[in-house]
Amino acid sequence: MKTKRHPFRTLCLVAGVFLPLVSSQGASLYTYGHGDIRVGAVGGQLSLQYYIGAPESDYAIVGGEFVFGESFAASDIWVNVPVQLTTTLPGEFPLLAGSAGESVWVIPTNDPYPIVAPFLGFSTEGFDGSLWGGFQFTLGEVRSPSGSGEFAVWTGLDGGGINPLLSTVEGVSQDSFTLTGNGHVHHFMGFTEAGLWEVDFTVASTYLPDGTLGSATETYYFHVVPEPTSFCLAAAGLAAVLLRRSRCRA
Repeated sequence: MKTKRHPFRTLCLVAGVFLPLVSSQGASLYTYGHGDIRVGAVGGQLSLQYYIGAPESDYAIVGGEFVFGESFAASDIWVNVPVQLTTTLPGEFPLLAGSAGESVWVIPTNDPYPIVAPFLGFSTEGFDGSLWGGFQFTLGEVRSPSGSGEFAVWTGLDGGGINPLLSTVEGVSQDSFTLTGNGHVHHFMGFTEAGLWEVDFTVASTYLPDGTLGSATETYYFHVVPEPTSFCLAAAGLAAVLLRRSRCRA
């Protein structure tokens, strides 16, 4: 007996295959609110982690649950970058090797309400600036979905323009930026394509009383959501292939 398969149902099943990927590695999807890439200390050594939300006043959503100021390992979190954070470049943007009319995804520096999305900062809170030298953040290896995407970190300037801090494009940005102890700052982060990104950040500082240099490197994960048209076309194409194969087998 032949089983009738509906194309729309097949499409839904295909979409269902994609969605669980956000938790296939055991990481929680960070979808809303304030968070920081924060410098910490473990066993007397510098570390990098996340601090998401704030006690009682500033909640975030991680793994579908409210978070009010909790620390997470970098590997335990995927930062969701929704399609609503896509913007069209009005002109050349060397920091992302972008041209006018191209789409990029940008994590904002503050709450993008009414868009439901995370906004990220960098933090050295808890470190005494009189005991530690500047905390220098550098960009390490960046693994984009296609292997050829571009990533950048920058800040806006009063009166317009940008201050290019970090970029995978050679020769268009600084090699690092520095925070003092008990520092906190928000920068824009940009991506040129959808998919799962792996971004290595390193922080280094000197403990001034004895001159000890400390450093830490961690990989941070960003789940950049495709534009609806491209996602639907990809899903519909795969659904058509599956449907065709099912008919051939029937």
